[in-house]
Amino acid sequence: MPRQAISIGIGTILEHCRRCLLLAFGVKKAKAIREAIEGSVAAMVPASALQIHAAVTFVIDEDAAATLDPAESYRGIQTSAVASQQRLPSGINSVMPLLLK
Repeated sequence: MPRQAISIGIGTILEHCRRCLLLAFGVKKAKAIREAIEGSVAAMVPASALQIHAAVTFVIDEDAAATLDPAESYRGIQTSAVASQQRLPSGINSVMPLLLK
């Protein structure tokens, strides 16, 4: 458990952050990543609010990407032009699954 942490609300992130970078690793994050990227914006999934942010990048490993539909279609997406062709929500610029094993 960290001794110190920074806490910031979703509204503050959406209003004041020019770019957002979300890092998620491991199979325990797969459901949350799927809901954040492919689900509707919902209070029960705080990261889903990033769908309405203008500039978001998700950096995730293969395990966290495992439940994306289909996971292979997200592999290596790195530019907003490519992302728009892959049906990403408008604010999400890229999803970069990383092989960390």
